[in-house]
Amino acid sequence: MESSPGDKSPLDTALKWLSARTVNGVFGLLALASLPLVGMFSSALLVMLVLKNGLRVAIVQAAITAGLLGVASLLSGKNPAVVAFSMAAIWAPGLILVSLLMATRSLALTLQISVIAMAALIGLIFVIAPDPAAFWESTLNAVAAAWREQGQEDMASVVEQLLPFAEHMTLTIVLALWIVHSALFTLGYALAGRLPGALPYGRFAELSLGKVIAILMAVSSLVAMVVNAIWLKNLAFLFYAVFWLQGLALLHWLHAEKKIPVVLLMFAYATLVIPPINAIALMVLALVGYADAWFNFRRERPA
Repeated sequence: MESSPGDKSPLDTALKWLSARTVNGVFGLLALASLPLVGMFSSALLVMLVLKNGLRVAIVQAAITAGLLGVASLLSGKNPAVVAFSMAAIWAPGLILVSLLMATRSLALTLQISVIAMAALIGLIFVIAPDPAAFWESTLNAVAAAWREQGQEDMASVVEQLLPFAEHMTLTIVLALWIVHSALFTLGYALAGRLPGALPYGRFAELSLGKVIAILMAVSSLVAMVVNAIWLKNLAFLFYAVFWLQGLALLHWLHAEKKIPVVLLMFAYATLVIPPINAIALMVLALVGYADAWFNFRRERPA
């Protein structure tokens, strides 16, 4: 996810233009946010704008973009409140993560804290919703109705297809949220890294989620087998699955060290976006990342 300072690709030129002026960033956010499905990538762009121009400027750009989208929704007869909710759901996690990054000054620590936050969210859901299936059925129906009111029939249908799996939604949704928003956040971080000026928060290729989360995964797995608690099984799987990002970082490190060709790295990315093999790819990367947490494959070996 890094590029060398000498790279002058069309992507670098576009990123430099987007970050050069406030109006350019608004145009980029508006163009991405207006597109179905692709709109989530506006979160990565917003993270990049924060890292390049600061949090205040980026929030102003986001507010202007949201205002323009609200006006467009009014003119088209849609509910602007639904648009505002959609933009908040897409942008808020990225803004929280990048604000945490600037506070911790560490990419690894930021993602570690986000994992602990997701684990706490799972615990909270099981506390406030003794019947997770009923909770998620009502929630999914509400989300589908919101998408349908916005005219996004395809998105509403996707949400409704999840209803038969409501009993398992706590882990599925929390994990999916973490995977999507952590990926968008690290993508935005990588895009910022292509702009002039080095980021002082660590290279993605050196990312490690640490042994603490690996130990939490092992302990929660063992205890879950003894007490047969579903919430502990959820936590154990969450702590395991998040290591997919460390597995991907290891592949980037191996490529940077010229130990694997770029074709293999591109193949890994391709498998992550092609269903149904993307689920398998995530679990394989998680296994690689989890092993790296214990054995540190990236440490210097004596010659």
